[in-house]
Amino acid sequence: MRNSYTNKIVLVTGGTSGIGKAAALAFAKAGAKVVVTGRREKEGEDVAAEITKNGGTAAFVRADVAKDADVVKAIDFVVSTHGRLDVAFNNAGVEITGPLDQVTEEQYRRTFDINVWGVLNSMKHEVAAMLKTGSGAIVNTSSIAGHIAGPQASIYVATKHAVEGLTKAIALEFAKQDIRVNSVSPGGMTLRCSTGSWAKKAIGGTRSHRWIPWVGSARAKKSRLPFFTLLPTQRNLPPARRCWLTED
Repeated sequence: MRNSYTNKIVLVTGGTSGIGKAAALAFAKAGAKVVVTGRREKEGEDVAAEITKNGGTAAFVRADVAKDADVVKAIDFVVSTHGRLDVAFNNAGVEITGPLDQVTEEQYRRTFDINVWGVLNSMKHEVAAMLKTGSGAIVNTSSIAGHIAGPQASIYVATKHAVEGLTKAIALEFAKQDIRVNSVSPGGMTLRCSTGSWAKKAIGGTRSHRWIPWVGSARAKKSRLPFFTLLPTQRNLPPARRCWLTED
């Protein structure tokens, strides 16, 4: 990070691995005091310990963003420990893939509870804390699936389109109060996560654009067409690390 976050108070949800862990470490390296949340206690404690070992300030709070009480607990911990909240990175999320005829209400509700309600409710409490100090910045993890679609990923695609909409709406609602709200839209990540299938099945092409397996592949480098980065395929990634996006 080129900007200095010295003494900034930063909350990272879904910070136990992958993008969230990398962000927490980067914020700490830039001088921020970091609070990490997630559902996996051991991994979260390990992230906080790594930051502390490197000379930073960090703590872990076990929290499921789908549960209001957990979100309140996390925000209260940040404010009671550090006096304010300057930055929030809402990264917690899950992936779900599968054909339409196998979609269940349970899958739908659990994924929306985490990916959509989790982001909205986190922002609700984060903004309330930031208004008390007069400013703040929030970044939500969306996905390329928040801009385009892929087969057998109807629920996940819908949740990330929702994150895009929520981000824009809340950004407009609180712009005059000096609270900035933005989103980031990652492509495929080589992380510990579920083995998504729609990206692999999408390779080949559609009416509107052509899918490229991996931005670093020879095929991608030769292409002059616009393309989106997708999951590395069996040919260029060991099976044990074949996965799609991230999970808290």
